[in-house]
Amino acid sequence: MLVLIGSVAIGASDPVTRALAVILGVGLIVFGLVGMASGLHRREAGQSLPIAVLIVAGGLALVGLLLTVNGIGGYDQVKSTFKLLGVLMIVAGGALAVYGYVLRSRDATDPGE
Repeated sequence: MLVLIGSVAIGASDPVTRALAVILGVGLIVFGLVGMASGLHRREAGQSLPIAVLIVAGGLALVGLLLTVNGIGGYDQVKSTFKLLGVLMIVAGGALAVYGYVLRSRDATDPGE
């Protein structure tokens, strides 16, 4: 939702665009860092690292850093960053839908039940 709102508000004015990018960027950095810390903290002794959690949280932190840095740069950089972020979100959503379908198919054919 934030990306959609950002893409609508991005043309309002340069200060609004910069503020939106910096606020969203800092929020994503904090969210990503907390997600990585939570994934590592909740791990039980002997469990493997939660790779998926670390990848997603690290990706969010990197996108937040990119938005924060580009927000300082101005309107054109933020506009291209929001376009890139939108494409990445669509690709990630498609990948998650396929992954969910694979998991559901595997559960339906699991002989262990």
